[in-house]
Amino acid sequence: MDSRPSPCHNPPMLHRRARAAFTLIELMIVISLIVVLAALGVGALTELIPRYKARDAAEQFAADVEELRMMAIMNDKETRLVVTDYDTDPYNPGAGAGAWSLYVGNKNLNSTFWDQLPYEASKSTDAYSGEGVRDLSTGTYKVKNVGLVEPDVTAIVFNPRGWVTNDASDFGYSSNASSIDYVFANKAQKGTDHDIYTVKVFRGGMVRIEAGFGDQYEAHEGGTASTSSRP
Repeated sequence: MDSRPSPCHNPPMLHRRARAAFTLIELMIVISLIVVLAALGVGALTELIPRYKARDAAEQFAADVEELRMMAIMNDKETRLVVTDYDTDPYNPGAGAGAWSLYVGNKNLNSTFWDQLPYEASKSTDAYSGEGVRDLSTGTYKVKNVGLVEPDVTAIVFNPRGWVTNDASDFGYSSNASSIDYVFANKAQKGTDHDIYTVKVFRGGMVRIEAGFGDQYEAHEGGTASTSSRP
């Protein structure tokens, strides 16, 4: 008996191979779905990226405050953060503004000379500077579409114990009169509600970042707790 396969077996196989290919309509449907998903993703990123940039700017400010506190304790000298520029119209979309500088004093109290970072041994001249400059609008620390809202207090001073030595009236502007607040706003956002992060500096030198646009963003907050951990 002839064991060779019958030629009639080939057409079904060819037919199955033909059905495995995509038709033009199917390809168009797939491409359309990809385009829609990509558009949704771009829209979400357009909203999220500026928000995270505002968070980054607030984190940088908080980190600088904590660095100055530690430098004051380690060097037995006063340290100071000074806001040198701020956004006069932070809630309108556009380019942001905000800058601050970091200094070490020449005394542990009532310093008469301030050395801009890097910290130098000589306390009579400021031969090297630049490491203590942060500017949201240009240079290394540039952050697009983020503004530092005009603060009520433009300078914070730490003593060697790590405490903020500002006058008590400087703490009176916040709602609970216990912190000096610095607000960073997302200027890429339109409308009346804006994404903001508030850096709260407390008398004891503790720093906290609070998200100002809903409880769903509590995970974006950081720093010391807003309430005591004691019972």
